[in-house]
This record gives sequence, C-alpha cells and structure tokens, in this order.
Amino acid sequence: MHDGRARGTAPRPRSSRRQAAVARERRCRGRGAAAAGATHLAAPRVRKVMGTELRGHLLDGRRRLAVRADFASDRVRLTGSMDGDVSYAEVEPEVEGTVLRLRLLGHVLEFEAGADAPRLAAKVRAPPSRLKQFGVRSGDKVALLDVPDADLARELAGAGATVLHGPPSDAVAGIVAGVQDLSGVAQAVHAARHARWTVVLVPRSSPTVSDAQVRDSFASAGLSHVKTLRFSATHTALRFTTAEGGNAPAADAAAATGGET
Repeated sequence: MHDGRARGTAPRPRSSRRQAAVARERRCRGRGAAAAGATHLAAPRVRKVMGTELRGHLLDGRRRLAVRADFASDRVRLTGSMDGDVSYAEVEPEVEGTVLRLRLLGHVLEFEAGADAPRLAAKVRAPPSRLKQFGVRSGDKVALLDVPDADLARELAGAGATVLHGPPSDAVAGIVAGVQDLSGVAQAVHAARHARWTVVLVPRSSPTVSDAQVRDSFASAGLSHVKTLRFSATHTALRFTTAEGGNAPAADAAAATGGET
C-alpha cells in the first residue's frame, strides 16, 4: 500500500522530529536576540567563581532586554542581552529602594536585588581586597609556598601580617600555596594541617592540575572548600578551612569564614 512517502525515504522517528523542532526554535530565538540588539563584550576567559547572581534587564529605549549578572570579587559577569566581564572600575552603581541600577559602558541595567541592593552597590564601589577574602587579619602569621605573585608578600606585610616562606613547622593563621601539579597539591594538603585556612592558587586551563582535583584532595584530608576566587588573570584561588574535628579549633575555622561575600 502506498503511504504517501517518497519511495526509499525512511520515516523520521518521532524523537528525531522533536529534536529538529527544538533546534529550529533555538535558531529562531538566536535570530530574535540578534535583532533585539544583543551586546557582546569580550568573551570571558575566566572560570566560574562563586558570587551573587541576579536576573534583570538592560534598558534600551522602551525595550527591557533580559540580562543576568554574576557579582564576582572584582567584576560583574554578564550573560543574555549583554555578554562578557566588566571590571567594577567601569561600573557606576545606584540604589533605589530594592532596585540595583548599574551604569556601564554607556548602558543602564536594572536588577531587583531586595535587601542585598545596598551591599552589592558597596561591593561594586569598593571591591574587597584579596587579603580580606582570604581571611587575613593584622597580627596573623601567613606562610607562602611557591606563590606566583611577588606583590603578595608586600601586601601581607602592609596589612600587619607576619610573612613566612616555605612550609610551616608550627601553627600559623593561614597558608597561600601555588600548585603546578598533583605533587604540589599533596604538599599543600600536608602543610594545611598547621593552619586555620589555606588558599591554593591553581593555574587556569592547566593540563596538569584542576580545581576539581584540588577540592577532592583537600576534602579527603577533612578540609572544607569555602569559596573560589579570582586571584589574578592567570590563577584561580580556592579557599579551604579546617573542618570541625580537624587540627585547628572549630572556633578558629568559624572565624576564618565570617563576613565573607
């Protein structure tokens, strides 16, 4: 019986038809976004970091184009109608009630931020230093292990910390360790037993060590991953504290995580 199909043409499976429809819809959405004037910034090269993420709108005349913002330690990462990273130095924040308004690169963005609006505006105006995010306090002893940043020791000394070079033999407040491979991670884990907190600096896009491998190694040693930070253009910083029941007192571990954003 002739079924209306061209001879030699197999019927398209239902799942394939569904996939084709989804693909057409996505293409249409992409063309619609382009027609709406989506603004593309330089593609972000940094890994995802922990921050505060908000959904809002890019104000373009009478149009309100959807945009998402992730407020990292020193920049806002935009996706949607704007796409890319913008340093806080290029952003002018305003707060109106619970609305956070950002003026950047000739554009205006609005976000419903609730009670977080003033805090995020303050963060944009005065981003927390990397030492504050590490948990460094005046009078702390901080050990540096293979740190790929000559300025960090001077920053620590300027903040009133005592800087030690090499693995500590006695208790210290914190450790900052640069790693290039898994043997460096093992050394950092071993040194971490002397500290309340440890920051591990991981090269971006390294073929020999990854953020996940560092987190797994520290978790196996009973150390808790607190947050991931942008240390520099070349390195990501992973911050750990001694978990309750570890070598550092639980009170010290709690103090090291207090007030972080």
